[in-house]
This record gives sequence, structure tokens and C-alpha cells, in this order.
Amino acid sequence: MKKPVLFATALILFCGIAPMGIMAADSGDLVFPRDVGVKTRAEIGYENLKRDMEITSEAGDPVEKFDADSFFLRVHTDIGPDARFDLDAGVMDSGQSFRWFGGAGLRFLAYRHNNLRVGAFAQGRYAPNLKGRIDLPSSGISRASVDHDLIEADAGVLFGYLFRPGNQLTITPYAGPVLSIVRLSGDFRDPETGGKEDFKAREDNLFGAAVGMAFQFPGANSLRFEGRYFDEWSASVAAAMTF
Repeated sequence: MKKPVLFATALILFCGIAPMGIMAADSGDLVFPRDVGVKTRAEIGYENLKRDMEITSEAGDPVEKFDADSFFLRVHTDIGPDARFDLDAGVMDSGQSFRWFGGAGLRFLAYRHNNLRVGAFAQGRYAPNLKGRIDLPSSGISRASVDHDLIEADAGVLFGYLFRPGNQLTITPYAGPVLSIVRLSGDFRDPETGGKEDFKAREDNLFGAAVGMAFQFPGANSLRFEGRYFDEWSASVAAAMTF
């Protein structure tokens, strides 16, 4: 089986199993092993995640905003010249304290012609034991303290074009559609009774888009800015290094 077909099969399988247990960072860049050579490449980044969530454990499935900050390290490993497997680790804060998370992603260069690149990706991340605050209208509680796990799985396609204004810089704007599944599951404490109640929520909107700008310097080192829009804008910034 040819590598592109093999990778596409793995991508489909990953999309199927990702919602069962892992969550995703930003959409990433269009740099692949053919650009890096034998070096190892890794990114460090910050993301502010904002999504509207349907609280399915509340009557009427009210929609409330979820807001979290995360700092992540993403290590790239190669799967042939046009595909890579990424490992993510970091910390996330949804309102009260930072907690560890982990994740993984697959990226594949689906098409390239001259300076045009098209990449496909699927990724996931899992953040357990987050502590945040959210309004629970049906329970009559404002800014309820909620303990929960977070699961997100993404898949999408990015279209980018490489501009080379000089030998020391490549500028790559990119954009594309993204599908993102988010699940929150945990409990909250009723301030009146002191008892614990179930808390569950899911994304209000599955489909969105990513748009970004990457500045690549000699040696595949880069600085990247990205925004993703579902119900409102999320933003991330990442710096990549090769060694």
C-alpha cells in the first residue's frame, strides 16, 4: 500500500477514535519532514480557547461560554517526507487552576504545486480534572464551581501559500475549514444542599474555520499566529525550533 493511502486510512481511523479520549490544540502549520531534513522540530505555544457549550445536564440545554488558557509543547516526528505525527503536552486553566493535558495529532501534505500547499490534519487532546466556573441557569447558580474533564477532537484541511521575500524569510498565510468536537464531563457542588450534581456539556457548533500566518526563518525555525472561529474567536501563538 502506498504511503499516502496508508496515511489517509490512519487519518480516518484517528478521526473515529479521537472523540473517545483525546483533545486538540490549534490547527498547526504546513511544515513537514521534507522541510526539516534529519533534524528534530518542536513548538512551544499559548492558546486561548473560547467556545459556546450546550450544558446537556441542565434542562433545556442552555448555552454558556467556555473559556480556557493553555500552554503547550508539540514535538514533531516524521512519517515519511510528507507526513508527521505530533505529540502534545502542556497545562490548561479553565478558571481556577492549571492542570496537565496530553494529546496527539497526524498531519499530511495532501497537495503541493510550486508555492501552493494543502495539508490535512486530525488531532486530539485530553485535559482531566479541570476546575472552572460557569453559569448554570436551570439550577439557579451563577459562576458555579465545576470540576470536569475536557475532551476535544479536530479534523480539517489547510490551504497555504509560501511567499519568499528574501533568502532569510518565508511567509505562509493559511486558512481552511475545521470540524471540532468538544465534551465536558464532571460535577458541581450545590451551594444550598452541599451535594454534588452531574455536569455535562458539548459544543454548540461543530464547524468552524482556522486562519493563520507563519514566519519561517533559516533552519525551519518559525513564529506562527493563528485564529480559529466557531462561535467566537480563539487565538494562539507558537514558536518552532529545530535541533
